[in-house]
Amino acid sequence: MTRPPMFRFRSGFSGILSMFGLCLALYLVRAPALSAFEFHGRLLDKSGKAISGAEVSRAAGGNTVTSATDGRFRLAAVSSGDTLRITHPAFRPWTYSVDKPDGEVRIILYDKRRGKIFRSHTAPAGSLLVWYPRPDFQGTPLAFSKPGTFSATDYPAIRQALSLRLAAGYRVRLFRDNDTEPYIIKPEDDSDLGDDHVFAGRLARFVLEKAPPPGPRPRIFMALHGCKVLADPANAAAWAGVRQDLDGIWFNAAGLSGEQMAGIFRQVRTRVIIKEFDANAKQARKADWQPPGVIWDSRLETRYPDIHLIREAICAYHNPKWCYANEIPDLRAFYVHNPAIKNKAFLYDRVYTLWQPYWVAPKAYIKGREVLWNTPAEQVFRQADGVGVECNPGLFAHNIVGHGAAVRYALARTHDRPGRTFVWFVPVNTKTSGEALPRWFQMVKNGYYLLEAEGVIQPQDVIMIINYGGRLKILPETEPATLTNALRWLLHQP
Repeated sequence: MTRPPMFRFRSGFSGILSMFGLCLALYLVRAPALSAFEFHGRLLDKSGKAISGAEVSRAAGGNTVTSATDGRFRLAAVSSGDTLRITHPAFRPWTYSVDKPDGEVRIILYDKRRGKIFRSHTAPAGSLLVWYPRPDFQGTPLAFSKPGTFSATDYPAIRQALSLRLAAGYRVRLFRDNDTEPYIIKPEDDSDLGDDHVFAGRLARFVLEKAPPPGPRPRIFMALHGCKVLADPANAAAWAGVRQDLDGIWFNAAGLSGEQMAGIFRQVRTRVIIKEFDANAKQARKADWQPPGVIWDSRLETRYPDIHLIREAICAYHNPKWCYANEIPDLRAFYVHNPAIKNKAFLYDRVYTLWQPYWVAPKAYIKGREVLWNTPAEQVFRQADGVGVECNPGLFAHNIVGHGAAVRYALARTHDRPGRTFVWFVPVNTKTSGEALPRWFQMVKNGYYLLEAEGVIQPQDVIMIINYGGRLKILPETEPATLTNALRWLLHQP
């Protein structure tokens, strides 16, 4: 007896449509099973030690696994595009965006922040904000007990106020006459508005309001450049907190010897680095790239066997004039997956790109400057695993010549794809005068508060300070307006 067919198709065009519909249905049913894989990972802290007892799960739900004593874990039924959620009582919660099966993936977890360590300038009972005409909260006070917007025209005394106190849970946003971006002060901040402050005698209005809850905190990195004094073990006590808490090192070591670099790494607990290099200066191409094992951080490890580095990324400084469309895949092949490198520890986990703000801004923000959009450089920007923008904190905080808008635009475009890292590259410019350095620190804090208030920073992002030419005094960390004091402040934001 002839068996009837399992499926009977109509002839002609309708039959073709039926066949297409069946194939599509079978694909949709089978595709998830075909694309799922077992994810292999290893959890380490920033010093390279294995983390056991961390719980790992898919953010969308499913099984939870726990990392073993060697930090390793396996999670079944993971697909490209999934987000993994990682938790441990001693570390900050972390998420990891899965790209594709790629062997064992190393994931670094970071210590929980210690919280604020600076003294509180809390307002007297019954007041939310109190202004004082002299430093250190001296003189006849001017108190405000309700939130609101206030003008210096109505309260002329505040133009000359030199210190203030705030109630816990509140903040004040200060504006000069033509400011579009505010300067933000919280109760725990240094509230001296003396002659070296950007607002000295220039306050036009202020907004008193409840402070929003803190959002995700970025990681804090320090560049090696300009910091050779930190290599001396005799100075260890002067930056004890920063040495312990620093999340990573930006490997721009211009002006440092190998011994000085090694000396700094022996002082800090972290081993996480992002290596900066000039990818295409003067139209340089692949022939000029230094391979892993030869580039400086590899040579440092070879020369000093007691130092073992965790290479988060190689960050290529780009000029849009010399970019080409396939540059990021070429960089990955050379620095991340290079089969010719025998010591796989010399390979990097990711590839980042670094820009000036006037290259990444839309023309609406910065007119008359070359931009990268609709060029091969745009592909470099979008294909990289992370994006850095070098922007002076004063230009960012006051949006001078559109730099603040450019940084925000680049940050938003970076986060268009989950899991990408944004780096705010914060320079201490060698042209900055000594008198302006305290204001530089004020602008670093304000830039941080602006990003915090806008809720755009993610935990995988980085704020990095580079002390060009050693211009900024470095030690001690307890002295206001030193490099290590700025790092200490950033590291202790909860």
